[in-house]
Amino acid sequence: MRFVRGWGVGLGLAVLGAARPGLAQEPIDFARQVLPVLEKHCFECHRAAYTDAQGRRRTPKGGLRLDGREWIAKGGDNGRVLVPGKPEQSELYTRTVLPEDHPDRMPDGRDALPARETEILRAWIAAGAGFGAWSGATGPEPVRLTGSGAARPAEPVAAWRTEVAKGLAPLAPEVLAKAAGGKARITPIAEGSPLLRVEFPGHEADVGDQDLAALAPLREHVAQLILPRARVTDRGMAAVARLPRLVHLDLRETAVGDPGVAQLGGLTELRVLNLFATPVTDAGVATLARLSKLESVYLWESEVTEAGLVRLRAALPGARIVGAPALPAPETDGAGARNPRRPR
Repeated sequence: MRFVRGWGVGLGLAVLGAARPGLAQEPIDFARQVLPVLEKHCFECHRAAYTDAQGRRRTPKGGLRLDGREWIAKGGDNGRVLVPGKPEQSELYTRTVLPEDHPDRMPDGRDALPARETEILRAWIAAGAGFGAWSGATGPEPVRLTGSGAARPAEPVAAWRTEVAKGLAPLAPEVLAKAAGGKARITPIAEGSPLLRVEFPGHEADVGDQDLAALAPLREHVAQLILPRARVTDRGMAAVARLPRLVHLDLRETAVGDPGVAQLGGLTELRVLNLFATPVTDAGVATLARLSKLESVYLWESEVTEAGLVRLRAALPGARIVGAPALPAPETDGAGARNPRRPR
């Protein structure tokens, strides 16, 4: 399972199909039922960094590790992948039930998980995502258990949550509902936080600049704006630039280029920016050098040159600037031919 395209994309899918008879009534044992699914389909790409047989260094795709309960609770570069009790909001499940030709379906480039295995994931998450006695690899921070036994990171999960939300009160539900406009999914970034995550699961193809302008009533509260493959343009970045608490912006596979990125120079809280497969060039990323809080910038398959990456790394020495992924060697069919189902 390779979460390369932007882990932080909330898909918000309706559960596809009813629970398989009998499984929903049985308690789900993580070590006995869930762990084998992760080991079989996910660990190859979502485990601790290692050196492969060819001597190449392999790191967890999308910053996501699934080989320990604390790592699962932490999520990847783009946020959480597990929401205990809510499989429809947990990408650990929703990505496995996407159509085969969907670019975010997991496992990437391989056969879909059997229906019973996706149902195990769904039922486990719906029941609270308890890990039992299993802990796996030691994680980056201690965890506490909820009443259901689900692992969650101990506070503070991220220092910026408190810092950025200082003095901010939650918005009324009716304000959120109106701003959603039938397309957006608007949720708190964490339980009790006034900061919001805004995404458009299932509506990427018809989300445009006008939908960004409609977020104006939320401007003080939006911390995460997830727009992969949306029809937004440089013009729409004017609305994004007016989000003073924006911490995470995902623009991958959009038409946003240098003029749009140039408008983001005032987003002083921005820490994660995904520009994968956009037309941004060296001229555009020069703006980013002013954003001192940036921690991760994804520029793979953009128009930024190696020289541009070098300059940006020099300007932001503490940030992770990703110009290309560390991909595994292509598989062969045993006769030297590449397996066409493996990602290129």
